[in-house]
Amino acid sequence: MNLCKSASHWGHYITPVFALVRFLADMKRYILWIVLFKLTTTYGYPQINISCTRTEPGSDVDHDEAMTPSALKNLTVSLADMHEGHSAAALNISWAINIDYSNKYLTGTKIYVEDKYFLCHYRPTFHEVNTTGHEQLWFHYTEIPVEPARLYLVTGFNLPEDDNEITYKYETPDCSNERMRPHESCLYMEWNPNITSNFVNGQVEVSFTSSKYSTVYELLLWRCASQNECFPVGEYIRKDTKGESRWTTTLNSTGPCDSLHIGITPHFAKCPNKLCDKSITRVDCSPRGEYYWLMKSHS
Repeated sequence: MNLCKSASHWGHYITPVFALVRFLADMKRYILWIVLFKLTTTYGYPQINISCTRTEPGSDVDHDEAMTPSALKNLTVSLADMHEGHSAAALNISWAINIDYSNKYLTGTKIYVEDKYFLCHYRPTFHEVNTTGHEQLWFHYTEIPVEPARLYLVTGFNLPEDDNEITYKYETPDCSNERMRPHESCLYMEWNPNITSNFVNGQVEVSFTSSKYSTVYELLLWRCASQNECFPVGEYIRKDTKGESRWTTTLNSTGPCDSLHIGITPHFAKCPNKLCDKSITRVDCSPRGEYYWLMKSHS
């Protein structure tokens, strides 16, 4: 018997068998991948969107008290991140909905901040979405602007309501916080007027740097016996500016230069207590001009 011929003969059949086994193994892995992908898709995070609109208090529809959803699972408040589409400081109101059988009665969630009420609807509704494998779902609302250094009371409850509200107290950072610096109520902190002045022949020449956030400035001369004892003297003027630049103007004065100060009050869109703090600096009373230097050189 020719063994070489026999081995060659059997190899002719073995090669397709190995190829078939390899093909079946690859198919098994492919089918397993499809099953895992389907499981991941089926039990992934449910896609439920919220739409919140301003509403009036007490505008809820009457309901059967026996058919109410569970209370909010949680409610937290923080400062929303500012970005291109959301440049103003705002509250980030976050709440969790408990996943249980009562979700089929849930018609919405009501949020109120001080005297502002917002009604939030869920689309699609909870009973239209597969929430298997989840204990709770989180939602966020970031469209309520805030002021710096202010305490906010945020209350939320599910609808229909059944005395299940949750309240959260949150105080916003003040203007010293980096995240609040861009707020229009904090722009005054960024202003550096760099005031210079000199007194010549009963007049005070004043130079200052304006801010791009204020186009109107009030200039007034003050006489100060101390830091806390100042009263207005001399001329008052209003200066209109455009953008950030250097400005010079002159005010008439009466009396000596000693204890004379110049005060400049900007008009930003918002200032604490609706009153922008003035920047006051002492007038430079040292002699100026060619005549002074000529007299000094001959002394």
